[in-house]
Amino acid sequence: MDSNIASASFLEHLRFLFSPSTSESLPPLLRRAIDLKAFLPSFLYALQDLRRVQEQLGTDEKTAHEERLRMARRMREGLLKASMLCGAPRAINGLTALHQVMPEDLREKSTLRNTSTTTEEFYLAGEKIFQSMYGRTADAVQNALDEIYPDFGWLTKLVGYGIVYGQTDILTQVETSFVLVAGVIGMETPRYEQKLATCGFIRCSDISPNLMLYTAAKLYPGDSGWSGYSSVAHESRRTISFGGPEVQIDIRGKLWICPFCLQRNAFPPHYKDISNTNLPAELLPKYTTIEYTLSRPAQVPPIFLFVIDTCLDEDDLKALRDAIVVSLSLIPQYALVGLITYGTMAQVHELGYAECSKSYVFRGSKEYTPKQIQDMLGLSAQNRAAPRPGQPLPPQTFGAARFLLPVSQCEFQLTGILETLARDPWPVANDKRALRCTGVALSVAVGLLETTFPNTGARIMLFAGGPATEGPGLVVSNELKEPIRSHHDIDRDSAKHFKRAQKFYEALAKRASNNGHVLDLFAGCLDQIGLLEMKSLPNSTNGVIVLSDSFATSIFKQSYLRIFNKDQEGHLEMGFNATFDVQTTKELKVSGMIGHAISAGKKSASIVLRRELPQPYTSRS
Repeated sequence: MDSNIASASFLEHLRFLFSPSTSESLPPLLRRAIDLKAFLPSFLYALQDLRRVQEQLGTDEKTAHEERLRMARRMREGLLKASMLCGAPRAINGLTALHQVMPEDLREKSTLRNTSTTTEEFYLAGEKIFQSMYGRTADAVQNALDEIYPDFGWLTKLVGYGIVYGQTDILTQVETSFVLVAGVIGMETPRYEQKLATCGFIRCSDISPNLMLYTAAKLYPGDSGWSGYSSVAHESRRTISFGGPEVQIDIRGKLWICPFCLQRNAFPPHYKDISNTNLPAELLPKYTTIEYTLSRPAQVPPIFLFVIDTCLDEDDLKALRDAIVVSLSLIPQYALVGLITYGTMAQVHELGYAECSKSYVFRGSKEYTPKQIQDMLGLSAQNRAAPRPGQPLPPQTFGAARFLLPVSQCEFQLTGILETLARDPWPVANDKRALRCTGVALSVAVGLLETTFPNTGARIMLFAGGPATEGPGLVVSNELKEPIRSHHDIDRDSAKHFKRAQKFYEALAKRASNNGHVLDLFAGCLDQIGLLEMKSLPNSTNGVIVLSDSFATSIFKQSYLRIFNKDQEGHLEMGFNATFDVQTTKELKVSGMIGHAISAGKKSASIVLRRELPQPYTSRS
């Protein structure tokens, strides 16, 4: 029965009805009737998916039936609550259509609401939920309803909020709020919608936050919302706005009006051929997001700094060397690369010294300040210049050019170092772990890049074969008799090194993120490597995490090389040093950000204080 309803021809008919050219020409009542029927295939598909998951998990029949019944009840309850705004006839049509396709065992046989509740109890419950939804503006809204018709104000609180909306066992208060907002929008009542927003009905702080999910430069099949020119922007003393479907345009005068401050702005030269039949993507409603691919080249080429653990088995080390050598052929020839290896000591390899392999050694047990790293590597402020992509680096024998060189200039030297790379020579007793100074190696890598290329796109790619056992960031000691911390140790706050290591890596992540540098973590180990302590490194910098049993596995090789995938134009499918800036109207408030980034600390009038977000109090990250 389900397959007959959601047939290919039916879905194709829906696609035709909801196409922009068709739906806009339909009468509003007919369009709403179509909308009413359109949710049925989605519900049936969801019911089928639930059955399939229950079968895969082996859910017992009683529990499985209760879960399916709850899904059916939620659908019916949503239609019932929508009837207060959309009208009883539409609710009857919707519930009838739903009942016809509902399996017999999921149909309701009795009243769910408590019929013994008195009118006074319903009224008090309605008043409570009314106050909760509207907050500080509840009295103003109630006065407005009483003013237009006192009986309507009383009936709204008793029936609407007490009997209908007050039932929160099936749909929660937040979900009920979504139903109300959807009903307002579906009924195309802009005056009422505006009143709700003005009175504070749709409020992030009291109902539910609005979440914008955005993935930069993500390609979708058939998507052509890309522009090869700069965005059409307007900035005044109070607002910053961009051209979009919401702006008013004057085709004849080649002008557009800012929807925030109503200022009139001239179109840029590349809009000279604009007409009613020739509109740019920004002004078409179907493109809700526009990506601008600018023609200007990047000021600095991408940078890749490899940080390699040498306390590995011979097979693992060889597989890792081979994978990195292959990746050199995938990196653009103008990209800068560098190499740091570590075990008991950390070594920064000087790729600019062609006569022989030369490196600077840092003691693994010591914590170095950024100034000490800069002095030991002989770096100075005047040696931070970098070439433009595709242009050769001027010959230098000092500064950043000794450690970070274009692939075209150092590929032979770097390949030679990798092919001769051997295990850490420091002896390891049978009752000891190998000494790994992971913290020192990462500290030197971050210090090198923040000194030579601050605020520049770069990736630090860490390849670790075990936990840090030496120096700052130590996760576990090198004594095998000391087991690595467990979840119970962390819960009981008895993990000896946990907090100190976590604090160390968080400080490194903040320094890297502030300079636009990414930290990737590749682990090839059967045991733990201290990922919990180090999680801030990829999380705060938008890095990747690849965990595998060994660097010799195909999972690691495929995952690692996939990072260097290229688009149709031959560019790497990755971004560097991106900034995410949110501009809103005064009615919207920005609570903060959830995701792999770090706050830029920008404050504005549109920020609302919400401490529960990972990156609160900011509109830029």
